[in-house]
Amino acid sequence: MAGVWICYGNRYSYARGCRCDACREANTIWYRNRRQEKYGPVFCQECNTEIIGRKRKYCSTCRPALVLSPWTKEPRPCAICGETFTPRQRLNKYCSSTCSNKRPRQTPEGVRAKNYLRRTAERLTDITPEYERQLRAKAKRCPICQCRLTRGRYGDSSKHLDHIIPICQGGTHTIGNVRIICQLCNLRRPKDGSDYQGPVTLWAQDLNAVPYTPPQPKPKPEPIRYTYQCKHCGTVGESKNRRREICDARACRLQRAAQHNAELKQRYEQTCTICNKTFTSRFNGQPTCSRRCGLQYTRSNHRPPSHPPRLRRAGVGQTAIW
Repeated sequence: MAGVWICYGNRYSYARGCRCDACREANTIWYRNRRQEKYGPVFCQECNTEIIGRKRKYCSTCRPALVLSPWTKEPRPCAICGETFTPRQRLNKYCSSTCSNKRPRQTPEGVRAKNYLRRTAERLTDITPEYERQLRAKAKRCPICQCRLTRGRYGDSSKHLDHIIPICQGGTHTIGNVRIICQLCNLRRPKDGSDYQGPVTLWAQDLNAVPYTPPQPKPKPEPIRYTYQCKHCGTVGESKNRRREICDARACRLQRAAQHNAELKQRYEQTCTICNKTFTSRFNGQPTCSRRCGLQYTRSNHRPPSHPPRLRRAGVGQTAIW
């Protein structure tokens, strides 16, 4: 029957606007299972109870007392220097911008600690471009979800080169640690690679292996330098501009500007054809100095049109005239 909508008590009915208890429960269960499949179960950091719904640090019981409580500007110690300061905002941890710039993730030691695991990929590797090309050509199905792989670069079924043990966790770019899987499975894998249970080889097996180096950008060519000599002071220097004639000295630049202005004044200095007054024109070839002289010049030099006038239409009993 047209126009009749029935509630089925599932999340699809909830998406269509139903807010009964059955649809709410079905929608909550579906989102909880999806979150657990992607991130795992989430527990409250205060009371250690499982959080149902969005991924948060605290449950709905502990959150009002910990996060939503009224904030007071109580002095707290700085996380870097240890000095007591009064925070301007709730989450301020540092007393000044100087201490904020010294936080561990911005110091050289913090950067080295962050990139230590990734630098393990600089070990020996036995994977060549030809081997990777053959590996992609032989891969027909994903070993995880058994879907048919496609040749395109984009899409859920596209071929991705996956490191079984991620490089950030100490893995290497070797034959025993790589495989071809689909894009969807590669993006769903956990960051620590804990979903794989098979054998893994983290060292190169080929005797002709070479150290693995990530692709580096091409170096930019150095610009060509031309030697010039200043016209005013005679200083010799180098510049990227082939036509440079003046150095960076202020006196030379001022002298060059004055010379340029004099050349422009001489180029555009003309005499008015009406009042014979010398003036500086706005453009080369301006005949008059002002609007008044321009009107006189236009009237005196008015020329008749080159085409003949139109023949007037004669009426009854009249003669056509020009």
